[in-house]
Amino acid sequence: MVIERELRVVSRRAGTYWVRAAAVAFAATALLQNVSRPNGGRNLFFTGLTLAFIVAIIDAIRRGSVAVSEEKDEGTFSLLTLTPLSGPEILFGKFAAAALASFQTALACAPVLAASLLIGGISAGELVRSAIALAYVLSLTLIISLCVATKVDEPIRAALRSGFWIVAGLVLLTPCAVFDVAALRMINPISPLFLISDMAYVGSKWAFWVSMFLAQAVAWRFFHLRGKRLIGEWREEQETSRTALPEPSGFPQSVEEAEPLFQVWKAPRWFQMNPFQWLTMRDLRMHAERRTLITTVAVYSALSVLTCPIGIATMFAAAATLLIWFCIAAAQTVARSRRTGFLELLLTTPLAEGGVVSGHIAAMRHTFAWPFAITALATSLTGSWLFRPAASWQWQFALYLLAGAALIFWAAPWIGMLAALQTNTVARAMLVTILLVVVVPRLFFCYMGDAPYFAIVGLIARSIVRRDFRRLVAEGFSK
Repeated sequence: MVIERELRVVSRRAGTYWVRAAAVAFAATALLQNVSRPNGGRNLFFTGLTLAFIVAIIDAIRRGSVAVSEEKDEGTFSLLTLTPLSGPEILFGKFAAAALASFQTALACAPVLAASLLIGGISAGELVRSAIALAYVLSLTLIISLCVATKVDEPIRAALRSGFWIVAGLVLLTPCAVFDVAALRMINPISPLFLISDMAYVGSKWAFWVSMFLAQAVAWRFFHLRGKRLIGEWREEQETSRTALPEPSGFPQSVEEAEPLFQVWKAPRWFQMNPFQWLTMRDLRMHAERRTLITTVAVYSALSVLTCPIGIATMFAAAATLLIWFCIAAAQTVARSRRTGFLELLLTTPLAEGGVVSGHIAAMRHTFAWPFAITALATSLTGSWLFRPAASWQWQFALYLLAGAALIFWAAPWIGMLAALQTNTVARAMLVTILLVVVVPRLFFCYMGDAPYFAIVGLIARSIVRRDFRRLVAEGFSK
C-alpha cells in the first residue's frame, strides 16, 4: 500500500525524468572523453564508479529524508497511523519506494561501467563487485536517512543531519579500511568500497562479503527496531504538543516573580540584525549552532590534513558536503519566502529589495565564512600534496584553488537567489543551484576552471538579481 502510493507520487514529478536524462548525458560525456586515452577503460571505470557512489549517496539522502519528515511537516503522517499498517511496515514501504526510485538513477551509470569493460582494462569480477557495492551503499544510506527522518520534522534538517552522520562515518572508518588487517576489514562497513579492484579483492575475499553481511544485518535490525517505536513516539509527541500551558496564578508579588516579564530586554543580538538576515539564519538553525558548525569543520579539516594521503578523499567528501549545504542555504529561504508570498509583503516595507538582498548575503557570510575558509584552506593543502614532486607548482596550485573557493563563496549566494526567483518550488531552486555550483563546473572544467567560471556566472547572476528582483518576485506571486 505504501509502496504503491509513493511510486505514484514519484511518477508525477518531472524531476524524476530530468535526473535520468542528466545522468545519461553525463555518462555519454565521460565516455567520449576517455575512449581514446591510454588505460582509458580503467580510468573511465573508476571515475564513473566514484561519481556513481556520490550520486547514489546524494539521491538516497534526498529521498530518504523526504520520505518521512515531509509527511510530518505537511501533517499527512497521521493518516498513515490510522491505517492497519504497523511502524515497521510503514518504514519498509518507504524504503522500498525510495530504493526503487534511487536504483533507477544509479542504473543510469551502468552504460559507463559496461562501456569501460568493452574498452578494456577491467575484469568482469570488478564490474559485478562494483554493482553489488553500489547497491550496498545505496541501501545503507537510505536506512540512515529514514532513521534520521523519523526524529526530524523538516526535510532539509533531516537531509543535513543524514549527510553529517554519513560524512562523519566515512571520515572515522576510512583509515581503518586501509590497514591490511583481516579482523578490522571484516567488521568495517566501508571495506567493500576498497575491495572492488582485483588486486585488493584477491587477498581479502572474505572481508568483502563478511563486512557487507554484518553491516546489512545490523542496519536492518536497527531499522526494524526504529519502526517499532515510530508510531508510539509520534503519538507521544502529539500529546505533548497539545498539553496546555498552566494559567498564571496572579500578579507578581516580588521582583523575582516579575523578572521573566522583562526578559525581552535581554534578547539575543540577532534580533538587532536585518530582519531577512535573521530569517535566513533561523531557517538554517544557525543562531545557536554556528559555533558547533565551525568546531566540527575545524576538527574534520585537521584530521584530514594530518592523515594525508588517506585524508584526501575524506577532505574532498567533506568539502563537497559543505558546498552542497551552502547551495541549499543560498536558495532555501528566498524560494520559500517567494512561494508563500512573504517576499512580496517585504517589498512593501521600508526594507525593500535592497534590504532583502543585503540581509540574505549577510546571513550567508556570517554563517559560512569561517567554515568555508577552513575547508578551502584544508582542501588546498591536501590537494597540493598530490603535486609535491613538482615543488614549483605546489603552492601555485594551492593559491589557485583558494582563489576559486573565494569566488565560489562570493557567487553561490547570488546564483541561489536567482534560482529561487526563477523557479516555482523550493526543491527545484535547490536542485538548480546545486547543478550550477557543484555539477556543471565539474563536468567541463574540474577544479581548474572554478575561478573564471564563478567570476562570470556570479557577475551575471548578481546583475540580474539587482536589476529584476522586484519584477521576478511579482511574477512568482502572480502565477
